[in-house]
Amino acid sequence: MDVQSVIQKFENIIKNSGKVPGTQRLILEKNQLDDFLEYLKTSLPGEIREASEILKQRTSIISQANLEADRTRDTAQKEATTVRSAAEDESEILLSDSDVLKHAEKKGEGIINDSQREANNIIQDAQRRAQRTIDEGEKISANSRSGADQYAREALFNLEERLSDVLLQVRKGLDILDATKSQVK
Repeated sequence: MDVQSVIQKFENIIKNSGKVPGTQRLILEKNQLDDFLEYLKTSLPGEIREASEILKQRTSIISQANLEADRTRDTAQKEATTVRSAAEDESEILLSDSDVLKHAEKKGEGIINDSQREANNIIQDAQRRAQRTIDEGEKISANSRSGADQYAREALFNLEERLSDVLLQVRKGLDILDATKSQVK
């Protein structure tokens, strides 16, 4: 149950309470107030659980981002290994004769350098994407947590204010009853 429902129930208790004649003070039944307080104790923990769930979702988003980063990094490393292996294989074939050997060595080095650069580029790109995903997950989580905290804070402040008003009215009613009792004596 949300805080608005709790507030609505409290407003109904106030609206349905009797008034002290000649004043704006209310007469509240203790049993009704006790029931409301019990209701309040059981309904607010649900809101707190929702905020907890939002925090768990944040952790899940970050974990997923890390897994995606690991998968991308592994794929890049496998591609680099495949390119390097293909370059080495091509290099060995070209080594069959001495003129071809020099040419093959240069070409092989070029291919290896190119494949290393390409592998490094792939790895760096994967790391950048993983970091962006992690940053986005943390940003979403921070926004969700902030929104949940703000909502809970506002709801509790509102409830505190209303309870304070009711308790003030109860106190004034008791003071009037005590004053009336003193005048009768």
